[in-house]
Amino acid sequence: MKMLTLLAGAAALAAIAVPAHADWPPTAWGMTVKQVLAAVPGAQELAWQGTEHDVWGQRKLAEAPSTDGDVAVRAEFYFDADKGKLGFVRLVASDKGQCVAWEQKLVARYGAGSASKPSATLLGEMVNHRWVDPKGKDRLLYLRLHDSAGKPDYCHLIRQQPE
Repeated sequence: MKMLTLLAGAAALAAIAVPAHADWPPTAWGMTVKQVLAAVPGAQELAWQGTEHDVWGQRKLAEAPSTDGDVAVRAEFYFDADKGKLGFVRLVASDKGQCVAWEQKLVARYGAGSASKPSATLLGEMVNHRWVDPKGKDRLLYLRLHDSAGKPDYCHLIRQQPE
């Protein structure tokens, strides 16, 4: 009996010491807006701005300041329009000057994945990488836009639930 109590205590301490995801706010797929607001420090609810602002049928209804390692980001939480459940999270770099370094860190963390060759856009070029997170099998998409001189204009990382 003492051994079971000791093992239960050790398991509880281990659970406290290990975060849900070291590089990600404490969310889970299918959470409601209220659950995300309660779980994510500094999260704020956003008013829905109409379907023209929806992405992939998902509505951005919350956001919070966050970090990915040493990169400051804004976490944007998108919810299924019909069910109101968390569908994907987009991290947008707060300082676009960190985009290239963030990209390099992601490649070091997740491997080569599938990367696109730079493709021309109206304002410059676009590069993206796709991975599957080996821990939770989440789908990851990194996008970086840069001007014709190669200076980053924007970057983000999208985390989607596994297929």
